[in-house]
Amino acid sequence: MEYFQAHVIQHLLLMVWPRPSCHGRAMTLALQTSGRDTKVRLLGILNSRTFRLMTHPLPVAVAYYLSMFAFFLTFALGSPWTTCG
Repeated sequence: MEYFQAHVIQHLLLMVWPRPSCHGRAMTLALQTSGRDTKVRLLGILNSRTFRLMTHPLPVAVAYYLSMFAFFLTFALGSPWTTCG
């Protein structure tokens, strides 16, 4: 059990660094390679208040860590849904 908890902590710690370094890359590529109409639509979405709130680091981190906590410490450890047979 201690090894599993250490493994889960490693997952959580490994997700801290790569996330900030790669967030904007996909949209940058999409904006550079798309036509003007698509760029206008994408920028409208990216600059909307809803998108900014949904992608703010604090709610994203909370949602990520709560989902990892819920999965690893409830479903993965003896839930009736995870047992076979």
